[in-house]
Amino acid sequence: PAYMRMLSVELTGERGPWATLLGPESEYVHLRRLMNINGEFDVYSEIYLSGARFRVLAGMDLHELEGASIRDLLADRFKAPTLKVDQTFRCAVLPPRVCRELGVMHGTAGIVWEICGRSYRDMPITYQRAYVPPVDRPLQVLDRFA
Repeated sequence: PAYMRMLSVELTGERGPWATLLGPESEYVHLRRLMNINGEFDVYSEIYLSGARFRVLAGMDLHELEGASIRDLLADRFKAPTLKVDQTFRCAVLPPRVCRELGVMHGTAGIVWEICGRSYRDMPITYQRAYVPPVDRPLQVLDRFA
């Protein structure tokens, strides 16, 4: 089981790989959360969405988003189901802000997991980057879209 704790939801004008995927916009919705996996370890996650389409999320109370599946929320509230995901994994040194959130030493290497959610007509709707610290447990990724 995974328990998700929302850390923040805000609008940002910052540019990154999400801007290439989601398209040029003046602002994006940026969600930050910690996911506790089976009480064993935490995964830090950042999700970016279109500010033009999903701006209302930035005004929501964090408690309303606590534990919510972003995928289900987008499908139910915005009629934007995630129909496909593209995923990439790489091993890298975790950024300092991520090390702080995960409570690991600066310079720790882990898995950087990028997930791009797509909806109707292969339209990109989410860009997520999850950071997994070193763990002994084998990780299994299930493909809900196969």
